[in-house]
Amino acid sequence: FRTKLVLDVKEADEPSTIRWHDLSDRHWDRSLKMLLTAYAWACAMVLVAFVIRLCRYRSATFAAYAIAFFNSAFPEYAKILVNFESHPSEGRRQTS
Repeated sequence: FRTKLVLDVKEADEPSTIRWHDLSDRHWDRSLKMLLTAYAWACAMVLVAFVIRLCRYRSATFAAYAIAFFNSAFPEYAKILVNFESHPSEGRRQTS
């Protein structure tokens, strides 16, 4: 036992960081939610690029304003997406 078997042990999460309502989600449900949020993120990036390109054809100033707006608005959108995902602990939520 001591020479042949290596145990893979990690420190348990603190009880206050565990997201108890997300623990019952199956792996498939968690993966599907992450896939949907990745798709929503990709669609948003394409939309942002399209809007910036349209603004750039109009004027470089409009493009600069659009970039500034999306730079301030996108983190809020990302927070909404992360809240939609299922995470077993706060540490995994923060890395997402």
